[in-house]
Amino acid sequence: MTIKEIRQTTGLSQKQFAERYHLSKRQIESWEQGRRKVPKFILWALTILTGNDREHTGLYQCFHCGCQSVVWGADFDFSDFGYDGEGIVHTCTCANCGAEIEYRIAFDEEEE
Repeated sequence: MTIKEIRQTTGLSQKQFAERYHLSKRQIESWEQGRRKVPKFILWALTILTGNDREHTGLYQCFHCGCQSVVWGADFDFSDFGYDGEGIVHTCTCANCGAEIEYRIAFDEEEE
């Protein structure tokens, strides 16, 4: 999926999408217009966060309390997210017990 297709599935404007995922509207515009290339790990993360990835739902089990309330989409900010060369790493907080949890999903930046 392209960044525009991902955004359109959410029904959000460029401005709303940028605000929701802590990106700049200018970034969204330049990616959608093809002036700049979206980093693959960002495209993939947005695919997960918007529910467009059937394998990775963005819902994970807390290692501390065992609940299923750890959700990537909740208060997601790209400052809590990164690509370390081997996978996507995201730090989030369990809504049930407050534990800070780091998740890693293997991802090859070179894959198409």
